[in-house]
Amino acid sequence: MKDLYSGKEIIRAGEKFLNNEIFNDDEAFNNAMDVLSYWRFQHEEPLEEALSLLQKESLKHDKNAIFSKRLKRHRSFISFGVSQK
Repeated sequence: MKDLYSGKEIIRAGEKFLNNEIFNDDEAFNNAMDVLSYWRFQHEEPLEEALSLLQKESLKHDKNAIFSKRLKRHRSFISFGVSQK
C-alpha cells in the first residue's frame, strides 16, 4: 500500500500546530488533522505487534502481569504544539 502522505507532509502538518493561526483557519486545521490522523493510524498495527511480543515474553516470567496500550490522543498533538510556543 502506498503511503497517503510523505514524511515531510506529516512533519509540516505537525509544525502547523506550532502556529496558533491554524486555529483560526478551519480548512487548514482540518487538513492538518487529516494528516496527523493518518500518521496516528499507521502506528496501530506496530503497537499491537509490540504489545503481543511483550505479553508473550513477560507472561513467561510473571503470569499475573498486566498490560495496557493506547495511541497518543489527538488532543496531545495540539497541546504539545501550543505548549512549544
